[in-house]
Amino acid sequence: MTPAGLRQQLGAFARFPSHIHGPAHWFRVRRFGALLSAREGLPTDARRCVEIFSLVHDLARLDDGGGNQHAIDGASYVDEVLPAVFGALPSEQIETVRAAIRYHSDGLVAQAAGELGLFDRVAAPRESVVRTIACCWDADRLDLPRVGILPQPRLMSTASWRDILPLALRIHRRAST
Repeated sequence: MTPAGLRQQLGAFARFPSHIHGPAHWFRVRRFGALLSAREGLPTDARRCVEIFSLVHDLARLDDGGGNQHAIDGASYVDEVLPAVFGALPSEQIETVRAAIRYHSDGLVAQAAGELGLFDRVAAPRESVVRTIACCWDADRLDLPRVGILPQPRLMSTASWRDILPLALRIHRRAST
């Protein structure tokens, strides 16, 4: 599917037409996620989870405010969105994406969330799930410069996020000039 077609299909599911959390954000997070996934050496199925997360994690937003209600709602919304946009997916991928969305705005790092048992519903090895969700969350947080916020090292989950940060800063510096 072309980026324009994907943008249109996803846009049909967006509950709020956001300029901050909308399509431009989703596609930047997708780019950052692909770079992180490659640097972290994720397998193909995990990379697909990161890609899907990047495109759907903010679809349930009702506004651009803070909080995590959109994440709670978004975790349920995957049952409607994923089959319609991405077709049939293995249950492990669906549950990984669901967990990544559900907790992405709770101010956690993936390792701590895994240790708290937040990913226990995913029928995959915990370490694999943690590494995948780490890339999801870091990709999203690497796009914080769009709103003038630098990612906080204590909230980053991968070893590679610092390698991608210069790109994120260049993208947003260029956009603000």
